[in-house]
Amino acid sequence: MEPFDEDNLDEKYDLNLRESWIVKSMARFLPRMVISMAIFMVTYLLVWFIYQMAVIVVGSVNNIPSVMTYYEVRWTIPNDSPLWTDLNIIAVTGSGPLISLLLGIFCLIFLKSSPKLEQMTKLFLTWLCLSAMSHFFGAFVAGALTWQGFGYVIAWMYLPFAVRLVISVLFLAIMVYISWLLIPVMHSLAPAQLGKKELRSFLATRFVIPWFFGTGILMLIKIPNTLPQHENIFIYDIIILCSLAFAILPMLSVLFIRSAKRPRHFTEKSDDEERNLMLSVWLTITVMVLLIYRFGLNYIMNNLSR
Repeated sequence: MEPFDEDNLDEKYDLNLRESWIVKSMARFLPRMVISMAIFMVTYLLVWFIYQMAVIVVGSVNNIPSVMTYYEVRWTIPNDSPLWTDLNIIAVTGSGPLISLLLGIFCLIFLKSSPKLEQMTKLFLTWLCLSAMSHFFGAFVAGALTWQGFGYVIAWMYLPFAVRLVISVLFLAIMVYISWLLIPVMHSLAPAQLGKKELRSFLATRFVIPWFFGTGILMLIKIPNTLPQHENIFIYDIIILCSLAFAILPMLSVLFIRSAKRPRHFTEKSDDEERNLMLSVWLTITVMVLLIYRFGLNYIMNNLSR
């Protein structure tokens, strides 16, 4: 018979306790992480659609016909058509970023002025704000690199390289500042009982990881199935998605975490039934939106344009 080893028993107990904590933490945070990723993808596509519709409407006002696809707005007139002028090129290609900026500002003001919003509403508006801001500030950077979208405004304003570089760096810095402005909102989403070390993990599972995997999924479904009219439009969209890193990753910095001031009355709900219901609802919405975007958009817009 082996001698009784109390230390070994303690080690096994600690290991089982640690494994149990990991399983419970995953069961708690994984559904919310998936919900946040779903909301991110839905809000991104919502902003993308508003951006494209603004471009189409302004083009239509200038008698420039177009067709929307899931990867670009196709113009049905040649580039050398007399319908194109310097002014309407700037108006058409700048309308999408401008409406995105206005939407982002509205969401930011609403979030800052309405601290008692329901948690899911805060999360939705936060993602909507960040996605909208990236379609202006990130779109400028993308346009400066690819000469697509917002890049036509840059080209027709004849901005020299040094000016484009300075504005691009400034706009990426503004993305960081927007994240800083949203710190109270982001921190208010976390349970009050979390310490500042745990807060970093919470923000990672609620924002950083959802953005990372959501961006990967969006990249895959945005790959054009035919040769685009605008050669670098796919890269343009990817840069906009990646520009969100300047708003998302700083959340994990020491400076951002140390500034945490959260309402002490809020405790995260642990109702498994409610959480699973929200997970099912948002997964259903996201799958439907992705399917409509990827497969239904061409059919719907082509029929509306007839």
